[in-house]
Amino acid sequence: MATIDWVQVFGVLTGASCVWLAVRQNVWNFLVGLANNVVFLILFWRNALYANALLQVLFAVLGLMGWWWWLRGNHGDGPLRIHKPARLALPALLVLTALGAAVLVEILRWTGDSASPVLDGVTTATSVAAQFALGRKWIANWYFWIFTDVLTIVMHLSTGLWMTALLYVLFLTLCLVGVRDWRRELRRREEGAADPDDPDAPAPVSRLVEEHES
Repeated sequence: MATIDWVQVFGVLTGASCVWLAVRQNVWNFLVGLANNVVFLILFWRNALYANALLQVLFAVLGLMGWWWWLRGNHGDGPLRIHKPARLALPALLVLTALGAAVLVEILRWTGDSASPVLDGVTTATSVAAQFALGRKWIANWYFWIFTDVLTIVMHLSTGLWMTALLYVLFLTLCLVGVRDWRRELRRREEGAADPDDPDAPAPVSRLVEEHES
């Protein structure tokens, strides 16, 4: 009879809760995420996915930053709202992510310790980018997560972490829901801002973007 890996079970529960709270724009996703970081640090280290294990420490830091940003905004001007990044912010993040992935893959190949150096390194870099974008409440964070989740599913299946792979299938599904819901809200704000006669219309999205640009 197969034994239940309770570390993976707790990882599934906290991970799914964290992503769902993010989809719902609930700031508690960051605190639930801290518990998930501890679980996955243990799980990944135990399975020789060292880059992804150390990634959890960085996730914890970015999670605390995200908590602060979501509550305070950029300049202490109130809760952060869904917005698009500044014109050069997203290309810069993509370049940094690609460079980070290349460096991590080479380091993991050189050390020879990782069970899957390419997937380990790439998913580490893209996960950092996704977590940063989530903390900034960029709608693009979901596209980073979708790309990361697809690669992570492949990586975990190749290392025998079937329950964790199933978790990332759930993550992928939730990310698709997140894209839909966040885009819907941004569109609603844009349409509301386009009606100057509506006293309850929110501020123009262009102004919100300027206020919250990184």
